[in-house]
Amino acid sequence: MGDTADLMLDGHLCEHCGVFLNTHGVDGFPQLCRDCAKEICRAGGSVRKAGNGNWQDTTPISEAAKRAAKKQPVKCEMCQRSKP
Repeated sequence: MGDTADLMLDGHLCEHCGVFLNTHGVDGFPQLCRDCAKEICRAGGSVRKAGNGNWQDTTPISEAAKRAAKKQPVKCEMCQRSKP
């Protein structure tokens, strides 16, 4: 795995957006920044507060898969065709 992926899995970087999490004692599990935690809650997911001020995604995998499937296609700026 790459360094960035390792840092996300260890909790040094947010598992969704990759922003650096200012953690004093990293717990060794993926964590979320406050903005990504809010976004997950707005999308119907669930999060819980980690002991160091960050958040953990506790949404069951099936619900997360449903959220990912509902993403709207993006239009290409050059050809105007939709991309998944």
